[in-house]
Amino acid sequence: MHLTDEQNPNDLPILVLQDYHLSLGDRVLISGLTVTLSAGEILGVVGRSGVGKSTVMLSLLGLLPSDFQAKARLAVLENQPILLSKQGDETAFLPIRGQGIGYIFQEPKAAFNPIHTIAKHFDVVLSRLNTPKKSRKSVMIELLEQCQLPKQVLKCYSDQLSGGECQRVCLVRALLAKPSVLILDEPTAMLDRIVIAQLLKLLRRINQTYHTSMMIISHDESVQSAICHRIIEMID
Repeated sequence: MHLTDEQNPNDLPILVLQDYHLSLGDRVLISGLTVTLSAGEILGVVGRSGVGKSTVMLSLLGLLPSDFQAKARLAVLENQPILLSKQGDETAFLPIRGQGIGYIFQEPKAAFNPIHTIAKHFDVVLSRLNTPKKSRKSVMIELLEQCQLPKQVLKCYSDQLSGGECQRVCLVRALLAKPSVLILDEPTAMLDRIVIAQLLKLLRRINQTYHTSMMIISHDESVQSAICHRIIEMID
């Protein structure tokens, strides 16, 4: 499988994946994939269900089981190698997860522990970043405001939030780490049109404010054309 991709050669890439291959045992899943993401770019990734879009993105964070074999001629994020062959090895991917690449999953509520408040989830992230305790709440509130959420959300549990609110809370949690690249997997799949429009407006503002590069996986062509600078198609 490969990507059809027309990359501007003058753009400075922040992420490069060249001649990528993925297999599971004797079964070849993806072969010869090449894609680049420029600094500050919003890149759309499309393709039929089952072609491997999400699988590729998960492998960039080492989130596939260890029996998957991933490799590439070149795999770098900000000129630092991505150790694709070490799938399932959390230590190997710690330098990338969060501050390198933030990932927002297709089902945002599944990303939260239902017995913890949103503030607790945020605090875990900021603790790992060694953010001083006295400044953590102000950091949380500032990003909540950026994402048009009231500070009262901090006291909530994930099951008390709507789908759109939960999606934005996921966005806040990812942005706490100030990632260079943000991957969003079907971010509008369970939202109505009004909420989708609000989310796309928010993503544009984040891209412009923080210069965050993004990759958006979506089956919705209207979403891709509305926000992406460039769209690539993953095909058989």
